[in-house]
Amino acid sequence: MNLPTGQLYDSTEAAEEIEVLSAIYEEEFFILEPENKVYEIRIQSKMGDTANKEQIILKFQQVPGYPSTNPVKYELHAPWLKYDILGELEKQLQLVVSSSLGSTVVYMLVETIRSFMCNYLPSSTENLTIHEVKAPSQSVSENHKQSSSVVSVPSVKSHLDISPQIFPFALNSKVPEIYHGESLLDRKSIFQVTVLAIKEVDIYFISNYTFVATYDNIFTKSDCFKP
Repeated sequence: MNLPTGQLYDSTEAAEEIEVLSAIYEEEFFILEPENKVYEIRIQSKMGDTANKEQIILKFQQVPGYPSTNPVKYELHAPWLKYDILGELEKQLQLVVSSSLGSTVVYMLVETIRSFMCNYLPSSTENLTIHEVKAPSQSVSENHKQSSSVVSVPSVKSHLDISPQIFPFALNSKVPEIYHGESLLDRKSIFQVTVLAIKEVDIYFISNYTFVATYDNIFTKSDCFKP
């Protein structure tokens, strides 16, 4: 990566970003050229088959003027990824960068890549799909043991698919009381505690093995073995 000349670094924001990234990603974070501010983060999906060790490497450079006037310079390395899928990922990253000029963006790039891996790679999408139990003759303890060995997170699509069945329960529930704490300012971030007073929990079975739990006006969907 070649550095542009004639511009100064936004040293404070750039240094803070590297400090945060190294703390978050630890063993995934590498310093390649400290004098030129070139770094690398090796991203592996946190879902899917643990035997799948494929990585996407994000190599980036904090060029002079980043982040206030210039975007971060980055390269992707994923030779195992199909060309059309890699192109789709690059489009998403370009959108993130173009919409974030003036702000540090590497964390968003890394998490966009990780989310992309979870949603587009075959080994991950299988685990994101919610499956019904196909062996109702098993005992509840056997089903619990089987389900606890696999971490399954529903995709956005699965939530949208089930929404027409869930919304009637949510609309008929009471709106919870919401309490906001005092705001805490830390550098450029503002944190505020929000607490919801949950008084009622209703559970509705919408299929043999799927239930909806409404907590006042908050609803969740889970798979289970219906007794």
